[in-house]
Amino acid sequence: MTRQDALTKARQERARAEGLLRDLLAAKAESERNLAQSNEKDRLKAVTGRSAYDNAIASTRRLVEMLDRACAEASRAPVVTVREMTAPVA
Repeated sequence: MTRQDALTKARQERARAEGLLRDLLAAKAESERNLAQSNEKDRLKAVTGRSAYDNAIASTRRLVEMLDRACAEASRAPVVTVREMTAPVA
């Protein structure tokens, strides 16, 4: 895989992660509306202070940040080529 291929793949995965983050945020809002309408509480959030959505959103944000760093590094990294070495002739 070339550096450009890796950069392209990282950008594609970042776009997918951004989409997932948007979906998680929307699902969290819907879940909170549903809980409010039914006068229920998020049991995990009541115990831990964070809902399952909060945990997934935080994890996805970290993933997006990691992919941003990977893209930035791949964009500025020097190109290095590796040549196949042959064994010395005896």
